[in-house]
Amino acid sequence: KRMVSEYANQFYFPVHQRWNLLNRDDVQRGRAFAHWKSNLQHHWSRIRIKGVEDEPVSEIGIGEKLNVKSYIDLAALSPDDVSVQIYHGALNEGGEINAEGTIPMKSQGRLDDGTHLFEGAISSYKTGLHGYTVRILPHHDDLHNPHGLALIHWAS
Repeated sequence: KRMVSEYANQFYFPVHQRWNLLNRDDVQRGRAFAHWKSNLQHHWSRIRIKGVEDEPVSEIGIGEKLNVKSYIDLAALSPDDVSVQIYHGALNEGGEINAEGTIPMKSQGRLDDGTHLFEGAISSYKTGLHGYTVRILPHHDDLHNPHGLALIHWAS
């Protein structure tokens, strides 16, 4: 009984609430969300991460921050359509990031060349070799799982 109750509370009830939300008022919110998804999928391949930069330092001490900037061409999308994140963690023997977390980057506006500037900061909380990259995921208030659309951009 406990397992069925937990499953219902974690999955069935939230999905039912979401269905009710998207279908009320003559499905107006659901239609708007479907239009957003269609527009996003149409323009997603044109998004470009044009650059990522940080402060030129050789090492960062515990408790210090590293400020990161990313320059992104969002094509016909707006900063509200995406979630730009710093993906960071310790590096393994192959130099790959063992994900410890993501940090949201905030839009700082559109530059003269049409590129959008996003900024964020990584806090150092343990020693060792660490790395980071920037990634972009879809974002919408009605999008239950940003990975569900299978759309992601990684900085190279």
